[in-house]
Amino acid sequence: MSDESSVLYFPSLPLWRGITSTTSYTALPFSLSIDSNSLLHQPLNDQLASNVLEHYSDDSYGFITKPPGFSDWANCLGARHIAFVSELIGGSTAARILEIGGGSTFVAHQLILQHDISNYTIIDPCLKNIPSPDPRIEIVPEYFKGQDLGTFDYVFSFNCLEHVDNPYHFLNTVAAIRPHGKEIIIGLILPNVATQLKSGDLNMFLHEHISYFTPYSLLQALFVTSLKLLSYKSDRDCFRLTLSPGAPTSNISLIHDIDDNTPFYYEHLASIVSHNIEYFTQLISAIDNFAFHGATNGLNNLLHLTHPTPSQYTIYDGDASKQGLYIPANHLPINHVSEPTYSEHSSLIISAMTYFTEITSSLSSIHPSWSPKIYPVTKPPLLLQPPSSTCEP
Repeated sequence: MSDESSVLYFPSLPLWRGITSTTSYTALPFSLSIDSNSLLHQPLNDQLASNVLEHYSDDSYGFITKPPGFSDWANCLGARHIAFVSELIGGSTAARILEIGGGSTFVAHQLILQHDISNYTIIDPCLKNIPSPDPRIEIVPEYFKGQDLGTFDYVFSFNCLEHVDNPYHFLNTVAAIRPHGKEIIIGLILPNVATQLKSGDLNMFLHEHISYFTPYSLLQALFVTSLKLLSYKSDRDCFRLTLSPGAPTSNISLIHDIDDNTPFYYEHLASIVSHNIEYFTQLISAIDNFAFHGATNGLNNLLHLTHPTPSQYTIYDGDASKQGLYIPANHLPINHVSEPTYSEHSSLIISAMTYFTEITSSLSSIHPSWSPKIYPVTKPPLLLQPPSSTCEP
């Protein structure tokens, strides 16, 4: 990752460890650069490595987002992983599957119950104290470094690629896994930050996320790896890809939503983010009796950067497992949206921007007579537009 150009720097940003039982947290510098393949990423340094990458194998590791099996919302996300895999493996018999960085055995166990799978290997240092729920599920509590784990028909990795220090090496290493049959199929799920990039959404900034992929940079990554694209879906700020070893030029037209203006948004990211921080500060100063919906990393970042008075607001979330806990930069516990006090607020700021539409449309079913004023937590400058690609004669 050479020939880099810096696009964003924060002297201090919270090290997000997810929802916690305390309000203490660590803040570290945070920066983003663009590498020679147009990938937005954090330049790796000793402080980042010791506080983030090496932390995965610690007994004290706390997931930034709970993996499937830990809450109803996590299980909902897990169900999407299961549907993705089920569609891919179809009626395969005696399938051999490798899952890299699973975080839990939930997906593996559900798939074992639903499909003809002879062996399901999960490699993840977070699972070193977790027993296998089924003899067909083998747990390897290590980092994936290309070690010989056997032969496989399918390799899956859910929300892992954005965490590794060198995604190109990771992808090439996955491509080199020995196939059990004629060809190995690789399924990846990872964040698509294209929408967040354009809006300057502070929810995208996580120390644990080293790389930030858009359709534009994903295409560039395929050209420098030994993988060909088989299928491509992008929705809800998420990529779902299937690949196999081979020439990268195959089927690249499947990436239908490439925005050639992505470098423009890289260039203006810092100014968009600064505008959003100013918008947020002005918004919470101008409205009364408001609440936040979404106990998110982005809200935690904004509270850390702006230091509003906690008595000004309340934080709610639709995930019942968060109730009574904290986002660390806030000193009041999280409330569930079913609480009667939720509908007593005259204004609502949606901080979970990925689910803005779903949240706003669900309000009438949660509290039927409530009609608050609704604001997004970010509001990028309306006049910021990429230059026209039309050439003047």
